[in-house]
Amino acid sequence: LLRGGLAELGRVDNAWLSVDFGARQFATGIGMSHPAVGAASLQVGGAIRDDGVFAVRTPDGRAVAGALTVDGKEAGYFFEQPVATGTGGAFMGITRWRR
Repeated sequence: LLRGGLAELGRVDNAWLSVDFGARQFATGIGMSHPAVGAASLQVGGAIRDDGVFAVRTPDGRAVAGALTVDGKEAGYFFEQPVATGTGGAFMGITRWRR
């Protein structure tokens, strides 16, 4: 969690990543929480470019940007999920996935 320019440790639960190689699409979801701001959930999906890069930013500030390895066996991405209005800040983190 990043609030007021300071990073605070939050909790991540129920994270998942789905990749459809044939359709070149991804979908992902992460549950997050922190005692000061409560819980939040990030769910986004979108296209994967020919080079394996994917990125999505929604109008409400949710974002995911990452890439697949050339062999398709690993992926990683950065995520950002704003916290509820009035509390300020955002959940931010990085992931690494292997199959």
